[in-house]
Amino acid sequence: MVFVPPERFVPTLPHGISYASVFLTDRHDRPLLLTSVHHPGEYQYPGGLLDDGEDPWTCALRETAEEIGFVPATLDDTPAS
Repeated sequence: MVFVPPERFVPTLPHGISYASVFLTDRHDRPLLLTSVHHPGEYQYPGGLLDDGEDPWTCALRETAEEIGFVPATLDDTPAS
């Protein structure tokens, strides 16, 4: 392992964090919410942090599939314009 001084290492760290989520509702306009594992009693939308090089729409679809087990049929692979 090679020591890298902070002034050379810090600029290599990511400069920002991006998050994407999906707001889904049923036919009665009730939102799909997930219970928080870390904060019982709190609710969240399916979503998460973007992977390196990933666009927000792809992240939202991936996170939705990971968190609820599938991508709902009402979502396709093209974002709304």
